[in-house]
Amino acid sequence: MNIPIEDRVDACRLEDVSVSLLSSYFIDLDGIEELCENMKDLYNKEQISTLGDEKYLQLMEKEAYLVEDLAITSMRFLREYKKIINIMKNCSTNKRNQDIN
Repeated sequence: MNIPIEDRVDACRLEDVSVSLLSSYFIDLDGIEELCENMKDLYNKEQISTLGDEKYLQLMEKEAYLVEDLAITSMRFLREYKKIINIMKNCSTNKRNQDIN
């Protein structure tokens, strides 16, 4: 992501969350984004490969490992950042309500 982590931390007014935890959240979120980009790249390569040839089978194998990595990373992310995720779900609503008042 192009927006620096410090700017993203400052944009979220989360009084109940430490800056270091919020920074870790955004760093790990970038990691998930990278895994998703890798999956997209593998999928695009798979679509132009010849079905059943060695390259195709290698891509399928890489995709399987990547799906596993995504699942493990996502489960850990949900466990470690549950509080932040719940706050983020209401971020725009809270901002809108602050602007009204």
